[in-house]
Amino acid sequence: MRSDKHNKKNKRSHSNDIFINDYDVNTTIKKNSIDSDREDFLAIFDDIPSEDDKLERSKRKKEKKSGVIRKEKKKKAPKEQQYRDPGFGYSDKVLEKAKKKEKKKYYTDKNGKKRKKRKITKIIMYFLIVLLLLTLGVGIVGYLFLNKTLSTFDNIKTTEKDFNIDPVVAKNLEDYENIAVIGIDARKNEDHALARADVLMVMSINKKTKEMKMLSVMRDTYMYMNNRDGKNFFDKATHSHFWAGPVSTVRMLNENLDLNIDKFLVFNWQSVADTVDTIGGIEVEIKPNEVYDMNEFGPQSADNTDGKWINVKAGKQKLNGAQALTYCRIRETSGGDPARTSRNRIVIEAIIKELKSHPFKINDLSKNVFPKISTNLKTMDIIKLLPTGLRLKIGESKLYPYSFYGGLIEGAWVAVPTPLDDNLEKLHKNMFDINNYKMSDTVKKINIKLQNKAGHLRANDSNEKSDSN
Repeated sequence: MRSDKHNKKNKRSHSNDIFINDYDVNTTIKKNSIDSDREDFLAIFDDIPSEDDKLERSKRKKEKKSGVIRKEKKKKAPKEQQYRDPGFGYSDKVLEKAKKKEKKKYYTDKNGKKRKKRKITKIIMYFLIVLLLLTLGVGIVGYLFLNKTLSTFDNIKTTEKDFNIDPVVAKNLEDYENIAVIGIDARKNEDHALARADVLMVMSINKKTKEMKMLSVMRDTYMYMNNRDGKNFFDKATHSHFWAGPVSTVRMLNENLDLNIDKFLVFNWQSVADTVDTIGGIEVEIKPNEVYDMNEFGPQSADNTDGKWINVKAGKQKLNGAQALTYCRIRETSGGDPARTSRNRIVIEAIIKELKSHPFKINDLSKNVFPKISTNLKTMDIIKLLPTGLRLKIGESKLYPYSFYGGLIEGAWVAVPTPLDDNLEKLHKNMFDINNYKMSDTVKKINIKLQNKAGHLRANDSNEKSDSN
């Protein structure tokens, strides 16, 4: 029995020798077969833990119980193994990533050479982003401030149809922003709606050159207008506001002068005095023939506007609100209506000049003056005009009509533009650089009616007056 066990043991060890020794020449089994059988056999022992494995497992169990967990660092494969597809070389994804990284790190100069990008480019980019955000923040704050400041005007709602602008005229004057400035003769406790228009001016802004020209219309100019009942008739331009308000006054200017005005500002004499006082006064040269009228009627102006009167002398000087208002209004012995219109223009130009030098005074005007000014300009319209206003170049100013016949019609002295077509041709050439002006159908009809109504004034040539402007 023992010998049988011994023999079996020897056979088992002998078989092991066969599997382990690949080069045993005495075996009759083929080498390939031995290799496969050997691998299958050894795979059985792969799952059997070694002593080291057992120790490692016991350590982990203890760590889990104690709450300490070790973090194993994952071993990264060599770069060649990471970037390569087995048997095919570098993968397409890896190559794309590499190209993107190369673009970020390098750039091509003018000579076609690759240059490494400097970190300063990123710094500049971050700086520009921060600057952009700050600019946006300041812009938003500035807009909110201006919106609050400029919303204090007395706003009047209008539509395009209200102003009866001829389509051909609108096309011809599309490069010009024309705004009517209407000064009404409303005093203390008087109804503004029934006041006459003592100042009729057109501020014309060239949208391309940013140049502003001013056109003053004589208050006695004989024009075609309508009243609140829709009835049309001829009367002095100064009466247009009394008959139907500012919208009708703008309509009158468009229809008689072929203009495209759709915006207006209406102020009274109180707002003129307050504006001048708020901005700290304006510099004006007083002519000798204006001194008497100013000192004569000045105290009355100061009383109507709750201002202070100080007698003036001839020469250049700084005027306060009451003095500037009186300067605008005098006319009896100071050149009549044409000279009065010219002085109004001088005051407006002086105010604009002062505001261009001190734009922050607009904030004070919004509290003291803007609520007394009526306009159809929306807040956004004014905000858009502000940058233009600060860059404006004030050009020449003109007085209309250029030539006229003066005389009595129905008991009132009027200035009739004669001939009308020549006057309008000069106006459009001087104000808008139009050399081939032709009257619209509306103006042609008005001209015929004007000849029938006031043609008799031509009989007396001594009444004809002309202005070289």
